[in-house]
Amino acid sequence: MNDSQYNTWQERESSSGSDEHMASFPTQYQYGVVINYNTARTKGAGSGFFLHCSNGAPTAGCVSIPTSQMKMVLQKLHGSAYIVNVTSEQELLNY
Repeated sequence: MNDSQYNTWQERESSSGSDEHMASFPTQYQYGVVINYNTARTKGAGSGFFLHCSNGAPTAGCVSIPTSQMKMVLQKLHGSAYIVNVTSEQELLNY
């Protein structure tokens, strides 16, 4: 949380052991979409998470779906589309 690059996308040769090296998970990150969460980078509010392909196991905080469904989602997304994180139908009505 105290890293100046907290909750940002980084592409580099090496990084901290606490960083997620997405290339190490070729099944899960064959396809993925960023879920815009904590884009203000508020410390303690949680880091970014993604919609990505499932490997059949629970995620570490992301949302995963089968690869076939992920392909369908990617075909339907467009520039003004976004994913919202809600806990009820009532919250969904805010969008």
